[in-house]
Amino acid sequence: MQEKTNVVIPIQSCASLVPELNQFIASMDPNGAREVHVVSTPAIAATFVFEDGTIKRSGRAMIQVDGIRYRISGETFFQANRFLLMPFINEVLSQAGPSPAHVLELYSGSGFFSIPLSRLAREVIGIEGSRAAVLQARENARLNERTNVKFFERPVDATLRGSDLRPDVVLLDPPRAGCGLKNAERIAALQSQRIVYVSCNPTTFAPEGAILVSKGYDLRRVTLIDQFPNTYHSEIVALFELK
Repeated sequence: MQEKTNVVIPIQSCASLVPELNQFIASMDPNGAREVHVVSTPAIAATFVFEDGTIKRSGRAMIQVDGIRYRISGETFFQANRFLLMPFINEVLSQAGPSPAHVLELYSGSGFFSIPLSRLAREVIGIEGSRAAVLQARENARLNERTNVKFFERPVDATLRGSDLRPDVVLLDPPRAGCGLKNAERIAALQSQRIVYVSCNPTTFAPEGAILVSKGYDLRRVTLIDQFPNTYHSEIVALFELK
């Protein structure tokens, strides 16, 4: 806003963005947009959410990590720091173990971890509540010819209630709200040999991790991924093993 007023001043460009993104946003005329989600790989994908609820989408992008191709769009989540994509995946794969048979991934998104895990595991099942993310994940699996990974659109808590799944590894990457204490108990009840918990919020990770420990797991390893440099935010990758 203009100094000492309530007058909104349009921002012509953002110094934090690469030039092609500034040019793209200006060309799309985002005035009135409440939210702008945009990515450049260098192909550009964007989603604009306006005050009246209207959503405008433009383009889809592709990014490649260690030979795996991911199509991404402005309406689905993807990890933000392109410089740490490979180290992030490698840490999760390391904690999952060298050759797991059955992996259950909760909050699997567009397949960022599931697809590289399918190179090591016999079978990977991804559970995700967002239809757009599931469709994107299935497309990414086809794009990489991974036939041993399946994605299902379903709430995580509904999947865990009365589940007869018996994975030897559970991977979860919930939103900032966490998976919830009850779901942490249900995850522990699966009695998987390993649980790999990826968290962007230590205040939800701590009590949920404590539930896992109280239900017979040891916290073996914790790695911090500095996804958001120059902020206090960090990603946690933690390995719990059944005693």
